Amino acid sequence: MIKIITAPDTELIKRIYALYSAEIVRYTATLTRFRERLMLDCGAVVLTDETDGLLHGFAVVYRDGLLMLLVERSCRRQGVGARLLAECERLAVPCGKLMLGHGSSGRYLYCGALIQSESFPAGEPDMTDDTSRFLTSHGYSNSWIAADCLLELSGFHPRENECGDIEIRTRRDNERDEAFLLGNLVSHWGENYRDAGELIGAFLHDCKPVDGKPVDGKLVGGVILEDGCMFQSSIADCCTLGCLGVDPEYRRRGIAASLCRTLCERATTRGYKRVFIGYTGIYDWYAGLGAKVYAYYRMGEKKL
Repeated sequence: MIKIITAPDTELIKRIYALYSAEIVRYTATLTRFRERLMLDCGAVVLTDETDGLLHGFAVVYRDGLLMLLVERSCRRQGVGARLLAECERLAVPCGKLMLGHGSSGRYLYCGALIQSESFPAGEPDMTDDTSRFLTSHGYSNSWIAADCLLELSGFHPRENECGDIEIRTRRDNERDEAFLLGNLVSHWGENYRDAGELIGAFLHDCKPVDGKPVDGKLVGGVILEDGCMFQSSIADCCTLGCLGVDPEYRRRGIAASLCRTLCERATTRGYKRVFIGYTGIYDWYAGLGAKVYAYYRMGEKKL
């Protein structure tokens, strides 16, 4: 039977957390972080499939985003996933579509549908896995592949700094508005750049005038350094690299590589052994720094 939960329920959260932790061992999080990412306080809906008090699977939907769908291993191929997905689609009908992962809100548990694999190979993912077959059979597109990466700091390959006119330093409080503008210029990261606890910025000191006025210290790139990792129960001694971006006008000058170099230097100084890089489509670029793919995600959607 499908149950729909729209308000925080401590006992329910503990039950689905136990199922999640048993099935997704590479991505175990603390109960507190898992509860935060469920976003029940923000309007997300949790759906469960249960019989006689036994939890067979659950799904989480937030507006037009399917944040997660997980079925207990012994209950798979018995219609549990199909029932949960059908109910998620019904809830998303007013949005006109259901997207794998974050949806249009940008909020997510996972950025897309986690492609399960026995070995999680570093090469391209096998799109014939059970997750992909299930989604294809239910009408979901295969738009592109995203990945999470893990960079062992002992294997970091720094690139030469090709931008001598760039100062790499932490964004100051009086530069939050400028960071907001840059974040929205490179992606939808304005709030992330403005509010980040530690935004490492690239400031250009030799750039062309704007409206006839000289410019000094223009923010042209940034990356967020976050202490710890959501999945620290599975990935120890790890910090997080987030939202690496460079103003399109100043790309291909080594700015992104310089930002990563500084972040890794700071991480090493703080005693971290690895850096987690979540939700990226440029995993080949990070591979040039020594990072390896940790897991792949299928991105796509279904029109409703």
